[in-house]
Formats: sequence, C-alpha cells, structure tokens
Amino acid sequence: MDYFNKALSILEKIESKGYEAYIVGGAVRDYIIGVPLNDIDITTNMPLKLIEECFNTVSNGALYDSITIKDEYDFEITHFRCDISYDDHRHPLVKETNNIYDDLKRRDFTMNALIMDKDKKIIDKYDGINDIKNKIIKAIGDPIIRFDEDALRILRALHFSSKLNFKIEENTLNAIIEKKNLLNALSEERLDDYFNKIVFSKYKNGIEYINKYDLFEYIIKYKNLLKLVDKFDKDDLKLAYYFIYHEYFNFEKEYKKKIDSISYLIENNFDNYSIYKKRNEIAKYYNLLNNLGYDISLIKNRFNNLLLKDDNLAISNKEFSLIFKGNEIGKNIERVKRAILDGKIKNNRDDIYKFLKNR
Repeated sequence: MDYFNKALSILEKIESKGYEAYIVGGAVRDYIIGVPLNDIDITTNMPLKLIEECFNTVSNGALYDSITIKDEYDFEITHFRCDISYDDHRHPLVKETNNIYDDLKRRDFTMNALIMDKDKKIIDKYDGINDIKNKIIKAIGDPIIRFDEDALRILRALHFSSKLNFKIEENTLNAIIEKKNLLNALSEERLDDYFNKIVFSKYKNGIEYINKYDLFEYIIKYKNLLKLVDKFDKDDLKLAYYFIYHEYFNFEKEYKKKIDSISYLIENNFDNYSIYKKRNEIAKYYNLLNNLGYDISLIKNRFNNLLLKDDNLAISNKEFSLIFKGNEIGKNIERVKRAILDGKIKNNRDDIYKFLKNR
C-alpha cells in the first residue's frame, strides 16, 4: 500500500471508531498541484490516548499535543485545536476542540487550510483551491493579525512563493511589509532554516520580494547574506553555497565548525570515512544538504551502515606506538580506520596486523 492510500486507511479506521479525521495542510495542497506527497499530516478529534490504543505510535513530546503513527510510513496525528493566545509573536497557547473549522481558521494561508476525508473529498472553507489554481498565497483572515501572532508566517510566505512560483496576494504582502520588524524576534535556528529554503528554492520570487521591499531590514546578517547570494546564478547552488559560507560565515565564529564540517563532507563526496569523522554532528546538516541538492537518503544509508561505529580498534594506540613513531602513529591509525570503513579489512587483530605489514 503506498503512502497516500495508507493515510486514507488510517482515516477510515478512525472514522470507524466514531470520530472525524482528515488529511490536512500541505499534503492536500500538493495533491491538488500534482506533486509527490512527501509529508502527510492528519488531524482528528479522536483523543490521542485512543489513537495510541488503536495504532503503533511514538510520542512527539508533551509540548506538541501530537503523536506519530508508525506503520510502514510515518504520519503525524494532531487533535483539532484552537488558539487562545500567542506568546512572543511565535508560540501559540492552544486548547483542543471538536470543531474542525476552529482548527482550520488558525492556519496560515488559504492553500494550507484544505482538508481531505477518507473518500478523497476535499473541504475548502477559505477558497484555497482557487488560490492554488491562480498561484496566490493569501493569509486566512486579517493578515496583520496573522503575522503579529506568528512572525514565522512571513518567512513561510516567502518560502512558498519561491518553492511553488506563487505570488503573494496584495493585502497579505502589505501586512508582511508592515510587520517585517517582527522577523528580528525569531530564533537563529528558524532564520537559518528558512533563509536556506528561500535561497535554494527553484524560483527567485521570495528573494525578489525581500529585495524590493527590504524585508530583511531588521535582520542585518541575512540582508548581507542575500547581497552575496545575488552575485550568483541560482542554478549553481553549490557555488552559491561555497561563496555564502566561506566568504561570510567563515568570519563568524559560531558558524566556523559547522561550515568546516559541511565543506569537509562535500569535498570528500560523503565517503564512508568523512561521514565517520563527522558522525556525531552530520544529522544536524541533513536539511541544509537536502536544500543544496544532495541525496540525503544515500548519505543516511552510508551513515547507518558504517562498519566502524566508534574509535575502538582491535589494536590499541599503545600497540601502534610500538610499531610506529611520531606522526606516523596517528597517520596509520587513520589508515586502518579508512580500510575498515571501506570494507578492505575487518576490525580484528589479524587483519589489521596484516594490513600494517603490507604497508
């Protein structure tokens, strides 16, 4: 059963228990556009405790009010919610509701407020289908209020514009311009994430909006970064990447380790040895590497199948020091690790000694 049909079967099972359940948000939007579905979210009024009893699940943590069903594929399940208030222009205080329309009105854009039932019927309360057909990004309700509630919605609008080649509706755009100062309230992690998504998207719409209306006026670092990006043709993502990170971030201490690590992986074509050397941090870079066009599934597969998981070799460092002197000790330890990782020898004394003897 494929991903989409598996989601429909989950909806059907929840409905059979007497509750409502829908595919919601981006998956419905992408279904209408006709692009592959990579992430399907489900919303329901079935209590999460009952979900846990009916499906194989893992908790997403107490703060998230959602769980993940793991059944061949992963599906995040969220109870219908409505907002009570927002804190620091980002984090909502929510409560559960049994009304799906209360849940939909708290979502960001009309194209993301679509729901689909088990029979593939799409419910469109905010005329999102027409906005998708017209390639328009439009906030639900008063856009000033929506961006004041959550400043990340500004970056999401810019990202969707670049990803989908959509225009931002006039009132929504005017609200973004008016509320652009709120971007300064977002965390560095969120700014980094969406900056990369906007820069490395297929289209330039988001960048054009940012430049035309000085939307990064209050986040100076990213405004300067964008000036560097503009020097390059966006088709050459890797060249833009090197310029951005080596010419700018190289001067910012907190980024140096991150950039050196990513550069090391790229320059070594993500071979087993480079992945092994960066094994304790590589997961942090998956999103950026994916934005740069690298095959994350291949990288993850190599990481998961490393033939050496730690620094414990069958021969101790002391034994190496009896064979080699000075810098040659460390060099040959690394040579042995590389040979093990490449499958040339096994991590046992006989293979290692034979390898060293042949050298």
